[in-house]
Order: sequence, then structure tokens, then C-alpha cells
Amino acid sequence: MPRNGVGVYAPPAGQPAVAGTTILATTHNTLVNDLSAAITASIAVDGQTPAQANLPMGGYKHTGCAAAIVRTDYATAGQVQDGSLVALTGVAGTANAITATAPVSMSAYAAGQRFSFVVGTTNTGSATINLNAIGAKTIKKYATQDIAAGDLLAGSVAEVIYDGTYFQLLGKPSGEPAFCAYRSASTQTVSAGAATKAQLNSEEFDTDAAFDSSTNYRFAPLVAGYYAISGQITGYASGSLTKVSAAIRKNGSAVRTASCNTAFNANSSSVNVSGVIYLNGSTDYVELWGLVSGSGTLGFLVGQDATFLQGHYARRG
Repeated sequence: MPRNGVGVYAPPAGQPAVAGTTILATTHNTLVNDLSAAITASIAVDGQTPAQANLPMGGYKHTGCAAAIVRTDYATAGQVQDGSLVALTGVAGTANAITATAPVSMSAYAAGQRFSFVVGTTNTGSATINLNAIGAKTIKKYATQDIAAGDLLAGSVAEVIYDGTYFQLLGKPSGEPAFCAYRSASTQTVSAGAATKAQLNSEEFDTDAAFDSSTNYRFAPLVAGYYAISGQITGYASGSLTKVSAAIRKNGSAVRTASCNTAFNANSSSVNVSGVIYLNGSTDYVELWGLVSGSGTLGFLVGQDATFLQGHYARRG
């Protein structure tokens, strides 16, 4: 037996030879065969023999290792520290259809893969990324939301992780959600004395695509925290005004209100309302509601300085 189970080589019986005695062929051949078996069981320095079991290092390390170039290679500490195993190279394609090369000859996506890359061109809408020509995958944020224009800024470093279906953009792309929405195009006609949701159908800005300016006219951010919200209703009457009110509603209930009941003898007047409101980042939303009383045709006037709702993330909850 070439080795004793703990790595120690013991020669076979008949060794060592005794001076002045005849060395028998059987004794000599047994030793040669045993040495041959021991050498064969050793790892050759030129890489001819692969390991056949786990190799305990006994507290020592492999030194002078080359950088890994395929997925089954060792990673060196330098590669880990420098991020070269997760850094994408050759970033190309278009602003919304990115292509890049992933390291160590990756040939398939797997949940949990994490990569970083320097953005080449600022995106203008939803985007995909295709690594090593494996196939394009949509980039999402906040689990299910397509990224918005400007979420990938040219020259910035983006980090993504594959969830098994999409590449999720890590972190909050805009940092802090902010928006400003207003009524445009035409005066919104309302009934006298009836609380009415302001249909804010235009946006000055909406960093996280959290304001719905086409259907529900509400701000529903996907980042939990306290938000500074302010709004204005500019009431209009073709006759004369007697009352204008404004309210911020959270999940359908008024949480901040303001009104003016003076007889104006005028066609229009504005009322402002504001507050710091906690939103849970999932189901909470805020809307702007108004009320106008007076004579003639009544409504909310249009314009960024007339009827609007705006807000921004103030601090975490």
C-alpha cells in the first residue's frame, strides 16, 4: 500500500536492503511497483493528473494563482476585490436595448447573478439587456415596474441582479421620488358644491413614474416614507364665486384641507393645501380634490400655476 491514509509513504516488506546480501527480484520488483503506484497517486506539477478527492489545505493556501477565465476556475482575491467577476464589458447596443459581455464565459442566466456596468447612453424608456448573446431580458425596478426614461444615466454605474425572469435594477434609480402634475388643455367642469377629484392630466416631472396622469390621477410611490405634498385648486365661475376648497386625500379620505368662503365677486380664485404625509410604498396613494361654489359654469382652471399637485420624498419612515 503506497500511503497509509494520512499521506505517509511506507515501503513494502523487505526494505531497507541489508549490505552484503543478495537483492531478490521479487523484493526489488515489489518496491518498484509500490513506488510506481505512489507516484501515480500523486498530483503531477504539469497538470497531467486531476485530483480525485477533496484536498484539505491544512491551513495553507494556493499562491500565485492566475485569474479565473471560466466558471469552474478559482477566483483570485484580486478578482473579487476589483469586481472583475461581476463587471460587464463591451457595453453597446442602443439606449433601450443594451448588449454587454459578462465575465468567465457565462453561457446561461441563473437567479442571483449580479452585475455592474457603466451606462453608455441614457435610456429613454423601458429597456432590456442581453449578456453574451444569451438573450435579452427586461430591466425592472421595484420588482415589477419597467424602468423610466433617465433611470440609466450615461456615464453612471448601474447594478442589476437576475431574479430568474428579469434583471432588477438595484437601489432607487432616482434616489427620492418626486413629481409635479397639473391640469392642462381645458378647464375641468364641476358641479356646484360637489367635491371633485382634480384630473391632473399633464406632468412637469415624475422621477419614478409614480403619478398616474391618465386614469386615476394619483401619486402612488413604491418607496415607503414621509412625503411633502402640496396642491392648489384654482376655481372658476362664469358668474361669481362663493367658495373654493382644496383637499389632499390619502386612500380616498381627506387628510389636509383648505377653503375660502368669502364672496369674491370675481371669476376665479386659488386655494392652497399642503402637508407631510406618510405613504407605505405599496398600497397608499394621494389625490387632489376640490370644490367650487358660485353661479354660472364652474370648474378648475388649467395651467402649471393654477391647478396642480406636487410632492417629494422627505425622509424614510
